[in-house]
Amino acid sequence: MSAATANGGPVLTAAGTPYDARAARNVLIVLAVMALMVTYVETMVIPAFSSFVTFFNDAPATTVVWIVSAYLLVGTVATPIFGKLGDKYGKKRMLVLVMSLYAVAVSLAGFSPNIGQAFGIDRSNQIYVLIGIRAFQGLGMGMFPLAFAMLPESFPAARVGQAQGVVSAMFATGASLGLVGGGYIAYTSGWQLTYHTVVPVAVVVVVLAYFILKESPYLTPAPIDYPGIASLGFALATAMFGITEGTYWGWTNFASVRLAGIPWGVPEFFVLAAISLVFFLLWEPRAKHPVVSFAALKKRNIWISNVNGVFVGMGMFLVFIGLTILVEYPYKPGFGYDQFQMGLVSLPSALGMLAFAPIWGKFVSAKGPKPVMITGFAVMALGGLGLVLFNSNVYELMLFAIPALVGNVAVLIAMSNVIVLSVGRDELGIQTGMNQTFRNLGSAIGPVLVTSILTGYAFTILTPFGPFQNYHTGGYVAVFVLTAVIGLIGGMLSFALRNFRFLADGSRSGQASSAPEVPAEEAPAPAITTSRP
Repeated sequence: MSAATANGGPVLTAAGTPYDARAARNVLIVLAVMALMVTYVETMVIPAFSSFVTFFNDAPATTVVWIVSAYLLVGTVATPIFGKLGDKYGKKRMLVLVMSLYAVAVSLAGFSPNIGQAFGIDRSNQIYVLIGIRAFQGLGMGMFPLAFAMLPESFPAARVGQAQGVVSAMFATGASLGLVGGGYIAYTSGWQLTYHTVVPVAVVVVVLAYFILKESPYLTPAPIDYPGIASLGFALATAMFGITEGTYWGWTNFASVRLAGIPWGVPEFFVLAAISLVFFLLWEPRAKHPVVSFAALKKRNIWISNVNGVFVGMGMFLVFIGLTILVEYPYKPGFGYDQFQMGLVSLPSALGMLAFAPIWGKFVSAKGPKPVMITGFAVMALGGLGLVLFNSNVYELMLFAIPALVGNVAVLIAMSNVIVLSVGRDELGIQTGMNQTFRNLGSAIGPVLVTSILTGYAFTILTPFGPFQNYHTGGYVAVFVLTAVIGLIGGMLSFALRNFRFLADGSRSGQASSAPEVPAEEAPAPAITTSRP
């Protein structure tokens, strides 16, 4: 049933539709469980890296890293596409589809060795079966823009930030379960069981979404811009592939490998990405129904949020990957911890994210997203600085990883609200998807930066097992310095945001930096859309 205000009028959602408390609760339950599940699956992969190496007959790190990279590569391409499809065909319909694809991939991932064996593939090459399944699983990243775009269509304006805080808290809970629980399962029972444990949850979430979610009230019936989607997707895919392989193939080597007998290297991928991007930039302004609104991308709040999306994605993986390598590396300055112990080291920061996410959400509702984003980057910078100065023992790492990641979740919550507050209803899916794409780009760059920086500080030591490549303390310090610098730059850039916020009646208004209140006609107006019959 729809709620009513004190004067008898209906309570409206941030999208201007009647508020239904039960429907909103259902949306929050489904999205929270979805966030918990996905984050559990993706974070359990991080401490399990050594398990993959051992299981697949000492697979090289350049191959194992593709277990993460394949997921990110496909996800980066899929995210804006599913966001656009959600605007056109309905966010619930696309969310159920993407969840179903993700559930299938998760169900198959744990059985990838069995699938490979059934096709006569030996243990060393079965890792490519897993990588292929993980690439298919990357389609599931389309869940995120759809999910966050559904919240303002379900909750009153004053509660959108809190709802996003709850979902973000589930991301933190999933991270803690993945790092500790997933790491423990991988260490004691094998990495396959970590996937098997999540299959029932994945199936239940799809069923819940299908039966209890309501379809989006706003659709954009314009035809899909297939040339735009294809060129954008190809540009992102080739750029992501080049970024991921640059450290291993060499950034300037034009003949690192041979593909179908043809010499190939990273520069060629960047050339293909540039050509595809040029086509996209020339095509979109002339397309009748462009996949991306350049006018929206040029808005101050949108481009700042997208740039900060790259920063926050980089910052998260700089901390995660940097700490994982430092804590698990067997020789000094590494601490030689196993996967489960690494999970315990990460647990305080995951719990900190869980505790602070709802608080950040309330601050966004009360003060708007701008001050929360600035504060989040400042806290991230302090955490990075703490890791620079204090990294001689595990307890120091545990302590200063907390602000580095707690600040990160603040930025993520504020960023989602900035997008929601700065575009019309009919663009929520695609613009949220584009912002997620920039975050994914940062998430892909982060691990590459870590390995590139550490390689620059590498030295060889002699062990009873032969020569061994180790990393100097200066390499880890450089990674944490970069984390602090990203926090500083992102915070400074955030001062230029307009602090649009939802008012009690669902309308939007706000302030431009330190300027006086923006008149109503300058606030982002709800777009004219086609309602679902």
